[in-house]
Amino acid sequence: LEMALMLPMLLLVLIGMMETTRMVMIHQRTEKMAFTMADIVAQAETISTADMNMILGAASHVMNPYSFGAAGRVIVSSISKSGTNPPTMN
Repeated sequence: LEMALMLPMLLLVLIGMMETTRMVMIHQRTEKMAFTMADIVAQAETISTADMNMILGAASHVMNPYSFGAAGRVIVSSISKSGTNPPTMN
């Protein structure tokens, strides 16, 4: 009788712990991907479209084994200054 009452609660706690662990792992991978992409982009003086496609393609490899998928986004922005012109965001 006690087992029949406690089993659903124990299963709920177990599934909750598994999902929480998965969420933490995905969060860590996302942070690692953001750091890696920022590091690669910051090292380049100039970046071509082909370079950006390769860099953004690497994002899915950093996220493995989790899916980056169609809903994933990588936003790259930069600030540049040319001569005496004010800084602009690219």
